[in-house]
Amino acid sequence: FLAAPNEQAAAARALKAKVDDPARTMLGFEQEAWLAEGLKTSAEAGRPWQVLVNQVTMAKVKMPDLQKGLSAEQYATISPGSRRFWSSASLGFEWNLDAWSGFPAARERLYAAARAAGARLVTLTGDTHTAWANELHDKDRYLVGLEFGCTSVTSNGAGDSIPFKELNWLMTEANDEVVHYNAFDKGYTLVSLRPDAVEATYITVSTVRSRDYFAGVDATFTARVTPEGVTRLTRG
Repeated sequence: FLAAPNEQAAAARALKAKVDDPARTMLGFEQEAWLAEGLKTSAEAGRPWQVLVNQVTMAKVKMPDLQKGLSAEQYATISPGSRRFWSSASLGFEWNLDAWSGFPAARERLYAAARAAGARLVTLTGDTHTAWANELHDKDRYLVGLEFGCTSVTSNGAGDSIPFKELNWLMTEANDEVVHYNAFDKGYTLVSLRPDAVEATYITVSTVRSRDYFAGVDATFTARVTPEGVTRLTRG
């Protein structure tokens, strides 16, 4: 948003109308129907989890206010391209409109399909080069499912353009659905599915620039199955 302040509100309203248009679809309506039927069929067959492998972040995520969260010296080093994500967040937009954040009506349709099916939804996500543990809520604040995001192998991510560790806690603090965020370490995510629980363990490596490295556990999160549905994530 580079327009003058008196023009920003009008531009934001116009863009918001486009983003919120129910005709916008991430998958296409035919594939939405196919996925809804697949969730229903899987749940009716007694499968304990319905796992959706997904390329882009599904959770509702907005950029934190870096100017408040970082020191003046740190903020001065942030590129205009990174700063603009907060300017859009301050106008009511989620972070990445190329992800599910740009298709909120389609996301709600997916959530409604999962609820109607009685699905225990686990979404596995990549593409952000960042580790995430997210709780997915619909517009009524119902916990529909969980999302586990994996880092890249070597590619840069937000931690490279905003190289301050404060970003990790700023992101979780700014977003109710984000339980864990690590924009800096590389590694992989080990997801274990049991009939009564799902567990995600975030493994990080000391370096990706050498064949000599060591690995460690950054965090582990678990959710359990109850008669009411899936619990929220707990760190363990």
